[in-house]
Amino acid sequence: MKHEAAHADTSRVDTEQRVFLKNGNLDVNPPLSWKVYGDPYTIKN
Repeated sequence: MKHEAAHADTSRVDTEQRVFLKNGNLDVNPPLSWKVYGDPYTIKN
C-alpha cells in the first residue's frame, strides 16, 4: 500500500482522526469538531 499513489495523501486522517487523538478524546465523545478539505464540521451533544 505504501507504494501506491492513492495512499500517499493522508490528509483525511491528519485532519479528521488525528484531531481526536491529539485532543485525548479516544472515546470520541461529542462535541466533535474537525475539518475535511478546509470545510468545518461539528457534532454537538
